[in-house]
Amino acid sequence: MNYIKTLSIFILALSFIPYVYADADLTVFETIYKPTMAELKKPTVVSVQLPAYERYGVAIIEEGNATPQPWLEIRKYEEKNKISVKDTSVIIGDKSALTDLDINTTAEFDIDHDNGMAFLELEGEKEFTSNSLELSLDSHVALPRTIALSALVNGQWKTIIAEKNLDSTYVTFPETTAKTWRIDFKHGQLLRFREIQMIDKEGESMKGVEIRWLARPQLTYTIYTDAQTFPQIKTAEAGTLQGKDLEVISLALGDPIPNPTFMEPDDDNDGVPNLRDNCVSIKNTDQADIDSNGRGDACEDDDGDGLVNSIDNCPQHPNSSQIDTDADGLGDACDKEESRLTEKNPWLPWVAMSIAGLAVIAIVVQTIKKPAK
Repeated sequence: MNYIKTLSIFILALSFIPYVYADADLTVFETIYKPTMAELKKPTVVSVQLPAYERYGVAIIEEGNATPQPWLEIRKYEEKNKISVKDTSVIIGDKSALTDLDINTTAEFDIDHDNGMAFLELEGEKEFTSNSLELSLDSHVALPRTIALSALVNGQWKTIIAEKNLDSTYVTFPETTAKTWRIDFKHGQLLRFREIQMIDKEGESMKGVEIRWLARPQLTYTIYTDAQTFPQIKTAEAGTLQGKDLEVISLALGDPIPNPTFMEPDDDNDGVPNLRDNCVSIKNTDQADIDSNGRGDACEDDDGDGLVNSIDNCPQHPNSSQIDTDADGLGDACDKEESRLTEKNPWLPWVAMSIAGLAVIAIVVQTIKKPAK
């Protein structure tokens, strides 16, 4: 009896596990939905309303053949209080990309000029009340080490968050009302954002997000949301998903279900998730950081020659050419061997010693055989 019960639970669990599809990385999504499908007689554009903005997009899988579907995102805005970037430390790119609510644009804090201490000031068209902010990082980018937040209240800067370690893209703080805000980051490696959003409690500018796709009769679909990085998903050609005369059927989204295959993204496969990895793109399981600057030793460039330590054949001597005459993995700039010929051909010393040894033996033998006078 217990065996049958256990088997039933196992089969039920399997019903929530997605089909394996070679061109869809679904492990980066935390949540799935199974919308209630309408009875369709022909392929029809359908839509659902998502509860929150999806900074890394979604995936829609057609069950039965496990095929990812092309989809369209339609954002609905309510311009109550536009928030813009007033000032920043050195930025690579357009600073307006940080608040334009477009995940396809990015701006990067220039670590080569800010020495790992970046800041930005945000300003609303009018005062607004907030108690949280959300950071949307670009792919292959780790969180900054620390964050601090202050607000201009009654003409004076007031500390809202004293400097603290950052372990999430979502940050909460005591409710504060201000027009101008300043965020300070300390970062040890590349820091590129798609969006930095202060949450306005009186009404966010985005009212909702609609997702559309082309559904086929007698088929069901699973929607993957809450991605932790940009997924690698290939879809087929998309048909027309918007237009004045287009028929669109709204579906009930259903309840959220935890994705059983979810894994925190780890781009370099070193066992440390991206958000906590001090070298996001270079494998360094030990996370060694000798100077505690937030950037792992493996991706530091200690000698400033443009090559990080992990691929530099002389990590303590500038040698951008990486010349290695004897091909021993140690660049000429730091190779102190006197004879590169013997280092490149390690068998030569052994041959020389063997010949010398044979010569000594021959001399000894000759000495023994030589008759005494």
